[in-house]
Amino acid sequence: MIEGTTPREGVMPDIAWPHKFDAAALDEIAWGFLCSEYAGQQNWDAPLDRRLDTYLRHRHLDHILNDGSAYSAVLDRVMANFRRARRSGVLGPPHR
Repeated sequence: MIEGTTPREGVMPDIAWPHKFDAAALDEIAWGFLCSEYAGQQNWDAPLDRRLDTYLRHRHLDHILNDGSAYSAVLDRVMANFRRARRSGVLGPPHR
């Protein structure tokens, strides 16, 4: 955890942050993905990492794609916040 910050529900803690992207920016990118059509039901057949790659390219965030630790941090945040996104209504329920 970064000194002076408080933990938030559903957000991955920042342990030994090794790269130049701050946690808030990575959280914003993750939530941008979760609120996008790339996370929606119509794309659930595609693997999560492929959908995230496409989202990042579409948003011209190639610098995240090219930084393995930043990409991994965004992917971790996306996975950690799926439940919260479902509860808040951002993501719909799975197909039945």
